[in-house]
Amino acid sequence: MFGLIKSDFYKLFRMKSFYICGLIAAVLAGLGIFAANAMDKMQYAMYGLEDMFISQYTGVYSLALGLGSATLFITILVSMFVPGEFKFGTIKNIVPSGISRMGIYFSKFIVTIFISVAYSLLCAAAAFITGCCLAGVGDFDRNIFLDILEIFGLFLLAQIALQSIFQMMGFLIRSTGWTIGVNIAIFAFLPSMVLTLIDFAVNSWLAPVVASVDWLNSWLKIENFSSNDYWPLPYLSEFSNIDILHMDFFQPILTRGLIVCAVYIVIATVIGLWTFKKRDID
Repeated sequence: MFGLIKSDFYKLFRMKSFYICGLIAAVLAGLGIFAANAMDKMQYAMYGLEDMFISQYTGVYSLALGLGSATLFITILVSMFVPGEFKFGTIKNIVPSGISRMGIYFSKFIVTIFISVAYSLLCAAAAFITGCCLAGVGDFDRNIFLDILEIFGLFLLAQIALQSIFQMMGFLIRSTGWTIGVNIAIFAFLPSMVLTLIDFAVNSWLAPVVASVDWLNSWLKIENFSSNDYWPLPYLSEFSNIDILHMDFFQPILTRGLIVCAVYIVIATVIGLWTFKKRDID
């Protein structure tokens, strides 16, 4: 098992796309902070208050803001790595060697976690450096350091939950092009299209029926239902908000997000592993 993990990391580090995607993600993270700062300055200038403008984008403040730039590129790389193993026949050669399919699946999952951590750290560092150049390091003490660690941990949980789904799709589809296309479609369009339609159907048709039955209404509680609450992607931004750690208003979001992300990791892993075990390797 350790040899397989070592081999997977060797293949990852030999992929040019690993470095290219990471570089682009870091550049975009830095540019995002610079652009946000410029927009704030422009708004001040519109009201003739440019002399009063003081950038809030310190290095510490920018850390969490830069994390969001990593997600798309993590998705692309994960979508390339797993199907590539089928394309080049690597998995077909590994299975007869005696390594279990569970071991193969979890080896890829460890690589997926590593990509998520590496790109998130890289984007956070790029945002931090940009923020330092714009407004200095900012306030920093032990409590802020612990908050940053918590935010990073929560963000990674949501990131890994999302990427576990994309890894599962890689094992299901087994084609690099199709996997990238499907995963980006899920990433970009599922919340805005499919989940919106689900919300409309539930709130327009199901909610009135449930509301008419008292015991059912008290049990389901689907008034103003939002399917986004049960999808890991929104928690990437929710968990990047430091207020979620300290304000009681955010605690239900924090609790629900932890449960949702954990459930998706388990379900995606079980489905991906089960289908990998049941299907032949061509």
